[in-house]
Amino acid sequence: MLNKSLGKIGGTCSIIQAFIYIVIVIALALTPVDQLGQGMDKFAASYSTDPVPLTIMCLAIIVLGLLGFIAVVPATAALFEEENNGWVTSGKNIALLSAAVIVVYYTWFLATMPATVALYNSGDAVTKASITVNDPKVPFNWVSWFMFGGMGLWVAVIGALVYKKRTLPGGFGVVCIIKTCGFWITLAGITLGQFSIVQIGAILGGLIGGPIYHIWIGIVLRRGPNS
Repeated sequence: MLNKSLGKIGGTCSIIQAFIYIVIVIALALTPVDQLGQGMDKFAASYSTDPVPLTIMCLAIIVLGLLGFIAVVPATAALFEEENNGWVTSGKNIALLSAAVIVVYYTWFLATMPATVALYNSGDAVTKASITVNDPKVPFNWVSWFMFGGMGLWVAVIGALVYKKRTLPGGFGVVCIIKTCGFWITLAGITLGQFSIVQIGAILGGLIGGPIYHIWIGIVLRRGPNS
């Protein structure tokens, strides 16, 4: 059951997340295309010239993941746990695992990428070949399954419970569908290497579904389920 303090903290963190989503999408839009899914030659040259948008995006994702892991996911699960404990428990565990993977990966990425790029730019052919073979950007492909697949599934579970139990207004279920579809479309775009599909998913999940979802659930958590 959701207690008052967890609801207040989780709700506040959720509202903060809403604005972080917007920051992430803006940073993504400003990140040079050569830094998104490109080979190390293009990535290293582009990152050396302008690392700021990608850095801001990664930092925002880390904060988003931390807030979700520490407060938002546990509070949301507590809000719904009496409705269907099996679904909520499984969804919560997937969401917590996904948030943890996101935080660890992007923290590692930010900590190691400047030195890796500098080494690549100054290295000889052997060094460049070694870095290319062990491309530090490659994990992003499987991390995306947690970031967009796992977290999208969690939102889908919440939306299904809203539809089934009418715990919240039906409009919130529609928002869950928009956010989930946005996440899964983004994942499809990353998997297929199609940036235009990623952009569509980012707009649906990051600019529309994400902020509305987190402001709405944040207000509910802060007020309590029965207010």
